[in-house]
Amino acid sequence: SFAGWFQQCDAAFGDAGNLVVGIPCLTSVKNLLFWLEICGVSVQGSPEAQAVVREFERMQESLSGDDFDRFCLQHTEGLVQLAAGLPNVTGLHFMPVTAKGYKQLMQLELP
Repeated sequence: SFAGWFQQCDAAFGDAGNLVVGIPCLTSVKNLLFWLEICGVSVQGSPEAQAVVREFERMQESLSGDDFDRFCLQHTEGLVQLAAGLPNVTGLHFMPVTAKGYKQLMQLELP
């Protein structure tokens, strides 16, 4: 889980300096799967990853394009809030990688 991984990083590096957290700007199920693969997360081996993928699949199938884009934006805003509340985090690195991701990034309301 992210929380467990972050605790390990904070324990190893927290006192040594500041941490920057990468935030993917997720825009589709395909984009989510791309990020999980890059991060070395096996969807089959992670109930947390399975739950997020199922949620994105359900929302992408049931919402209009604009509503799904809003859902993705809200998800990214949630990641920002989560990261901003972590100890020793002094910066966020946004990773939009797609045109829709860049559009989403421009719509983010940052704390």
